Amino acid sequence: MIGRLFALGIEGLRRRFGLAMLVWGANLAVALAISVPAITALNSIVGPSGFGDDLARSFDLVLWSDILDRTSLDGLLHFVWIIPTYMIWKSLLAAGLLHALAGSGTGSFVQGIRRFWARSLAIGLVFLPVAVLGVVGAVLSGVLLSAVWTGEVARFWIGVVVIPTLIFCILAAVILLRDVARGVLVVQEQPVWTAVAAGFMRPFQRGAIAAVYGAWLLVTASTIALWPVVEMHVAQSAVTLFLSLQALLFCRAAATVAWHASLAAVCDEPSVPHVGEGN
Repeated sequence: MIGRLFALGIEGLRRRFGLAMLVWGANLAVALAISVPAITALNSIVGPSGFGDDLARSFDLVLWSDILDRTSLDGLLHFVWIIPTYMIWKSLLAAGLLHALAGSGTGSFVQGIRRFWARSLAIGLVFLPVAVLGVVGAVLSGVLLSAVWTGEVARFWIGVVVIPTLIFCILAAVILLRDVARGVLVVQEQPVWTAVAAGFMRPFQRGAIAAVYGAWLLVTASTIALWPVVEMHVAQSAVTLFLSLQALLFCRAAATVAWHASLAAVCDEPSVPHVGEGN
């Protein structure tokens, strides 16, 4: 079952390969729209401190904390809009991909956005506090663990390994639930709250969904993990480095399309009862 769903994701990617190009290009445009104002705001915060060169060479937590303490609330508000921008883009992307890849895979990406973007965004907003609570829970777990596991080595493992791993796993799980809910929304055309309920239940009813999600997540993580290797070997040429980065980003976009193809396939299977038809 897992292998078949993974294969269906690859087939969906092959059939609609242009979607990978579209996602890659759109991701670059969104990243540019976010990064340019963010860098400008960051320069306005770091510039007056006089430590810009030091921070560019290495990360200094104490120095960053000191700079942020001196930064006004208005300066920090320049970064707040990044989160809603990212959420809106992910909502548009999921609605378009699922509609384009569902059924015979001949749907319109743009029509999917037009029909489902608002409800897709609503589902994202429902799962946002779940993600926040999960992150808070992970941090509190680390704090409690540090109370019984003390010492410098323990602080390193808790701060660098345990807490980040917990946060990653929790966020990955919440994203899975959210994506399944969007799949039910778009493919089965269910109401928002029905889709949200299915998002919480369906991964536990069909373990293959979580397994194939984990497989595509591993592919995506591999493209990120390869970046330091590529940077180390091609750092001498800025052009080669840029092209290598774009190749990795394209592979990540292709994995995103393939995952949504797998998700659309499992939500469209006759063997999977539509929400409200036996659930």
